[in-house]
Amino acid sequence: MTSDVAADDSGDGASGGIDSGGGVAPPAETSGLDPTDSGFVAATLASVVAFAAVAPGSWVAAAAAGGGALALAAGGLRGNRGVVRAGSVGLAAAVVVAGLQGAAPLATGLGALAAVVAWDAATHALAVAAQVGAAGADAVVLAHVRDGTLVGAAGLAVAAVAFLAGTGASALVAGVAAIAAIALVLALALD
Repeated sequence: MTSDVAADDSGDGASGGIDSGGGVAPPAETSGLDPTDSGFVAATLASVVAFAAVAPGSWVAAAAAGGGALALAAGGLRGNRGVVRAGSVGLAAAVVVAGLQGAAPLATGLGALAAVVAWDAATHALAVAAQVGAAGADAVVLAHVRDGTLVGAAGLAVAAVAFLAGTGASALVAGVAAIAAIALVLALALD
């Protein structure tokens, strides 16, 4: 049996998880997403929306959003969730910077929503691909992205109504927004 195991082990993990020493080989790295994968496309489009929403706010926000979008896309293509997370934190930081530098509330809210959708689409697509493979996963990923976007848009609408109906309590709104932004960054960083 040892000769069969040794003959089957080509070093690429194709031996069924058994190495030439007869032990169990470590699991293979998660493969990245295909550029045509629906989750990758959704994450990339959401990253572009986040960039477009916050880039006019300042060059710092544009740089952070651009770097975040590129990192998120690279992480998705390589299957590296840590890089996806770093890109998402870059997008979230860009939203915070744009908001602090006076970007319009609608642009800030849209940028935040798009940043969360980008992170969610990429991480969910990677998780589905790792568990069930890429074949047939498009419908599951697109349904997840759709539902997450709708929930986020509803939350953004509630926040917009509260903002528009505000009675001049801008310090309170700013404090709540700052706490929410910090919570978002922490949630993305600790994922």
